[in-house]
Formats: sequence, structure tokens, C-alpha cells
Amino acid sequence: MFWTRLPSLNALAQISAPRFWKQWLHQPLASADTLGRVPAGLYADQLRQSIFLVYQQLKRNKALPDHQGIGLAVLDGHESHASYRRHCVGCLQRTIHSEHGDRLQHYHRQVTLMLLPAAPPGRPALRLLLDQEPQRPGEDEVQTALRLLRRLARANLANRRQPSDSATLNLQPR
Repeated sequence: MFWTRLPSLNALAQISAPRFWKQWLHQPLASADTLGRVPAGLYADQLRQSIFLVYQQLKRNKALPDHQGIGLAVLDGHESHASYRRHCVGCLQRTIHSEHGDRLQHYHRQVTLMLLPAAPPGRPALRLLLDQEPQRPGEDEVQTALRLLRRLARANLANRRQPSDSATLNLQPR
């Protein structure tokens, strides 16, 4: 949902032009249920490790050039969705004041880390979403961003101690 900037998978299924998806994917777009079920079956830590291995390989192959010797990354807070009716245990809450009275709104917010390498000659720049961290109740974006950076620093140190071999990953869905 992050890349489509739509509120739900059902919205994606409703507004998508079938011809566009068939041309781009070479087959029809999967149902909203399937699009939700597949990522729900993945282990977040293994997915993070896979993304990091892709990043390492791209960097090693010099496919991610720096900006005049400097690697750039952006930390940014995003609110993925909000609802007055639906909520889960991970939802944050806020009171919305209006002329019709106060209403409790449930929402999810996260901080993402995106790498911004320079564009290779003759090609558009690649934007690599490296990781994200959900905001917890009582936290602000800065605290969430610091937690994300601490986790990434620990993971980077652990990866430097172990050989990076994609064959060691177990990417079986749960």
C-alpha cells in the first residue's frame, strides 16, 4: 500500500484498469485477498535480511553509486491508514475534535528508511526502501526513527561478522 498510496487493497482492485495490470504483469492482477495473504505469510526478519542482501549485492556490483562519495538515506514518518471503526492491537489512537463532537480515531504510523543512490549514467535513479519500523503508543517519529537506526546498526554488525550467503536464508512462508 506504501507504493500505491491507496487506503486498501480493495481500493487497488476497484480502481485498477485490468488492461494496465495485464500488460504490466503479463497476467491479471491478483485478488485483494491474495495480495493481503501473501505478505501476511512472510517472516519480517527474513524479508529484511533478503532486502539487505539485495542491497549488499547491488552495492558490491557498483549499481548504487554515491553522491560525490556520500551515501544518502532518508528517514520519513508515514501514516498508512486511519479509521473510526476498524482497529487492531497495534493501532495508535487520537481524539478528533469537530463541531459534531469528539471521535476516537485509530491509525498506523511508521518510519521508513529509503536509500537514495545517485543515478547511474543514462539510467533513472533507484530508490530502495530498506526498512521500516512501526510507531508505538507514546512514541513520536524521532523515537521510532532512533529505534529503527539502532536495529539496523545491530543487524549490520551481525552481517559483518557472518559471511553473506543467500543460500543460508530460509525464506519459507509460515
